[in-house]
Amino acid sequence: MPAGAGRQRDRGFEIRGIAFVEGGAKGRSRLAKYLERMRATWPQALSGSPSWYSGPFEAYKVTYLPLVLLLDRAGRIVEVNPRGPRLDRAVEQALAAEP
Repeated sequence: MPAGAGRQRDRGFEIRGIAFVEGGAKGRSRLAKYLERMRATWPQALSGSPSWYSGPFEAYKVTYLPLVLLLDRAGRIVEVNPRGPRLDRAVEQALAAEP
């Protein structure tokens, strides 16, 4: 989990993941183990389409993985690939903005 994320839940900050999973149950099991190891406890939307570029991947124009998108309360992308201190700052700015 991002460093400051846990401290922001009460302010409306939420994390959602989008994962491409191949291999049916075996692929989902590998993903579950990876997410557990990474302490990624947030909900994951899974895409297992024959073409990985579908569903949420297509909606957000994802062309590479892994990808981090920070969305505002209206669902607009406000940061692409924020990591480390930049992620914490971006979350603070998004939460400070008027809904």
